[in-house]
Amino acid sequence: VKVDVARLGARLICLVSALTVCFTLISFIHISSKIQKTENEILGKQAAFKAKSQVIWAELIEAGRTLRIP
Repeated sequence: VKVDVARLGARLICLVSALTVCFTLISFIHISSKIQKTENEILGKQAAFKAKSQVIWAELIEAGRTLRIP
């Protein structure tokens, strides 16, 4: 009877270990996907900010030229 309990316990431990590995892999994939999505959002916002700042800078330079008194 003890041998059957030991085998059952070993199988249960193996099952729990396999489920833990699967859960870890799924979690890793999910976290990696979220990181990639966030990185893409940040890069998009960074590009928009850079474009807007270049437009503002060009407008400031142009305004400075027109305000100069000869």
